[in-house]
Order: sequence, then C-alpha cells, then structure tokens
Amino acid sequence: MQTLLFLFNRLPLQVNYYYDRRIAQYIRRHKSEYDIVFCNNIRTAEYVRKLNGIKKAIDFVDAISMNYEKAQKLAHGIKKWIYAIDHKRCLRYERQVLNSFDSCAIISEIDKQYILKCQQTSMS
Repeated sequence: MQTLLFLFNRLPLQVNYYYDRRIAQYIRRHKSEYDIVFCNNIRTAEYVRKLNGIKKAIDFVDAISMNYEKAQKLAHGIKKWIYAIDHKRCLRYERQVLNSFDSCAIISEIDKQYILKCQQTSMS
C-alpha cells in the first residue's frame, strides 16, 4: 500500500491496503494473454474493475459492507468512526464492482440480498 493513499481516495481501506501499482501494470500488460480474470474478493477487484476487452469474474465471498455495518454498531471510539467510513466506502465500491464485472458470486443469500438491496436503494 502506498503510504496514506486511503486518505486521498474513496476506495475501501482493504482495497487501498492490498493495491500495488506494479501488479496493476503487470495485469494491464498481460491481460490479452487470458480469456478471463478472476478476482477472489473486492481487495483484488481494483486491478481489473476498469479494464475493457477482457471478461471479469469476482467472488465477493461476503458483503464486507454488511460486516462493517454490524461492526460499527458494536465498536467504540475511533474504531466506530473507521467502520462508519469504510461501511460507506465498501457499499459504494461493491455496487461499482457489481456493475463492472461480467460474473459475480457471493457466499450466502443474506449477503447477496444486502448488496442487491443497497444497489436498488441507490438507484431509486
């Protein structure tokens, strides 16, 4: 992670933490060598989210935004503030990923419905 990068963008903290420009450059240079790119969760989605000319699939694993919403309710002090910020960032980002990937999977119906409900709410 680039030092303090998360302060200057609206990406979720986890996306910022795992992002490396060298990996992004490698993927851009080599994308034509593959039929599809698979991302294991939103942490890796930023590498290909805006790429065109290649099929993209993601396994959300779970709705991180829902986890942060729950954590925010239980947290105190600075953790409550951090969870509140990242809940909003994750929710926005999960919606962006849904709209920019060809295929999406998620572990449970509860997590799926949470993301879809939040997406519909934002579109209304």
